[in-house]
Amino acid sequence: MKLPHLALLAALSCGSAVAADLTGSPLSIDPGSLRYGVNLGVSSLGPTLEPTVRLNDRFGLRLPIGAASFDFDEESDGDSYDGTLDLGGVGLLADYYPYAGGFHVSAGVFKTDYAAAFTGNAIEFDHLEADVSVSFAQTRDVSPALAAGYTGRISGAMTYSVAAGGIFAGGFDVTALTDNPDVTQADLDEETADIRDLAEKLDVIPYVQLAVGFAF
Repeated sequence: MKLPHLALLAALSCGSAVAADLTGSPLSIDPGSLRYGVNLGVSSLGPTLEPTVRLNDRFGLRLPIGAASFDFDEESDGDSYDGTLDLGGVGLLADYYPYAGGFHVSAGVFKTDYAAAFTGNAIEFDHLEADVSVSFAQTRDVSPALAAGYTGRISGAMTYSVAAGGIFAGGFDVTALTDNPDVTQADLDEETADIRDLAEKLDVIPYVQLAVGFAF
């Protein structure tokens, strides 16, 4: 049985230096002053709301909050699968602006709720048929994160921001069950061995964000 591959996340590149003639300019801020803002966009958490504060010209804080759920239905080698993919979480990121401009490197922590569950219908096991239910759950839900990004001005108080990095989530646990008592757990484990290996290796979840916002 070939289990479906879930395209959970995508990668995004972010430049580590910004040329002076790029469209939009970094936010100006006086040393020692506070500047608040709010961003709205999309990220690896799903649709994302992000309150921000620029503490001074070198440091800032962000609080990304997001959630999404997707249903899917597909076929592979004559077998049909249907299920649900859940994204979401909340993070706290501390930003360091080494050039006192728009480019920043970030470190922080996320409490995430990535999960997936699907059912394979009428899967064959040595002349037996069974519906197989497979679920994925994070091995831990609180994880450190690192990222880099850029925040610039569109016009007036309107801003844009991009970021990319990783959440060090530690992999996923996989559980497989069947409605046929004649199919043993050993049979299920053998059939799902490849997806278990893949889930265990997903110890770093890519974090990607694209947003627009307002600074006050």
